[in-house]
Amino acid sequence: MLTITLLALIAAVSHSNQAVITSASYAFRSTGSTIGIAIASAVFQNILTLKLNSRFSGLPESREQKYVEKLRDSLDEIGKLPPGLREDAMDCYMDALKGVFFTTLGIGVLGAAVSLAMREHVLHSNLARK
Repeated sequence: MLTITLLALIAAVSHSNQAVITSASYAFRSTGSTIGIAIASAVFQNILTLKLNSRFSGLPESREQKYVEKLRDSLDEIGKLPPGLREDAMDCYMDALKGVFFTTLGIGVLGAAVSLAMREHVLHSNLARK
């Protein structure tokens, strides 16, 4: 996908601006990756915290907070839980992952819809653009 996008960008600008558009492409790609990871992490942590707090709300408050904090910090903590709570913790993680999946799906669909409005440029076979 990267090569196709880069070729489309290069085809859309004059020869003198190809270096600029190439560097802009990589800059926006890096920025988009960083923002995407930040959004996914925020969605995951918020859903996980809400689900863990609701699932473990029947426990004494000190144990509930201990479990929630440890489970938010590391997936390995699931294996250290008592058997009855492991399934609840795994369900919370699955719900958080589903939230991230649907968020990224929505962003992908939005990106695809926006790309339909892009203009098509001719890819020239030489530098003279003829």
